[in-house]
Amino acid sequence: MEGRTVVNRVKTAKGMVQLVKKNSLNSVNNAMAMASASGVTICTATGDYGSNNGVGGSGNYVDFPSSSPYATAIGGTTLVCQDNTYTVAPNTIETAWSYGGGGVSQFFSKPSWQSKITATGRTIPDIGLNSNPSTGVYYLINGNGYIFGGTSIAAPAAAAFFALNKVTTFVNPILYNMSSAGFHDIISGNNGGYSCKIGYDYCTGLGSLNGTSLNNLLYNVFNNTYSLVSMTQQYLIGSKITLLANPLPPTVSSLSWSSSNIAVATVDNNGVVSLLGYGSVIITCTNNSSSVTFPINISRVAVTSITLSPSGPITSPRSTPVQLIATVLPFGATNKSVTWTTSSSSVATVDTTGKVTGKKTGTVTIRSTSVDSPGVKGTVNIKFT
Repeated sequence: MEGRTVVNRVKTAKGMVQLVKKNSLNSVNNAMAMASASGVTICTATGDYGSNNGVGGSGNYVDFPSSSPYATAIGGTTLVCQDNTYTVAPNTIETAWSYGGGGVSQFFSKPSWQSKITATGRTIPDIGLNSNPSTGVYYLINGNGYIFGGTSIAAPAAAAFFALNKVTTFVNPILYNMSSAGFHDIISGNNGGYSCKIGYDYCTGLGSLNGTSLNNLLYNVFNNTYSLVSMTQQYLIGSKITLLANPLPPTVSSLSWSSSNIAVATVDNNGVVSLLGYGSVIITCTNNSSSVTFPINISRVAVTSITLSPSGPITSPRSTPVQLIATVLPFGATNKSVTWTTSSSSVATVDTTGKVTGKKTGTVTIRSTSVDSPGVKGTVNIKFT
């Protein structure tokens, strides 16, 4: 609560007592202001004690640092999927979570981006997300499933959404000036002292995130900051890798792809790259007037050693063939193919798989030679009896 320590919730006989000096609160707020000026969005929880904030009595109080004009305050909702299919509305019902924090600050004045809200001070929350522990986030811990809630769950979820959308400036002015299509307007429920209504309210703010629409709206703001991500890290001739634009633009068909060296790799309209030969190539993805590149280098990895097993010397009856296995190193060698030869075909022959068949008594040397590096060989002596 404003006037309390951020960590401790302390009650006194007088109820509302300011335990944090004004300069201490300003000190934290100034640090948040510096982060905001650097383009950082700090998502904070509005509290889990309703509009009264656990103070008692009939008053309404807001939490700090959520009440800071440099925070993105996340309130609580209750999200119920009627048919358990987890699909979009109308199969879902979202209302205000009765324990979600929200209200009007008595310490901070109204920021300019909340100019359309009829209040004298900074109001929270800015947006709402599923926080009810009964409908919260499912965690699997040591094989056991648990559902956790609270606005402290909603705040990092919102932060993750903004991070994935490459938000590089303080997001509040953008949220309050964008289309309402980016939010699900929550018009039912209350948090004690306040009730939901059409438009902004002190329970869920602008509403809960409409992921698809808000993603598109944010992309239009930050569409010059995207990169290419490879779904595969191993580059082998004859294989394919898929490149994805991150964040993915609203209209994937707007992307165009090109290769700087089609002898090394080609790329189709879906960002699937076919690796064809050794060398370097640059894959370029263009979205309208903005382009990003992804370099690929396919290097030949030479064979350095061949080890045969069994290692020998080997003694075997003529009637029993000996199966040799060649281990080619390094394991990432580009071409692991080998050829097999015998020092005396009259004593024993060897096939393409390393199977040695005795013809008469005597000793023979079997050699495995690298196709990629002919100077690298593995040998073993076999005595047939």
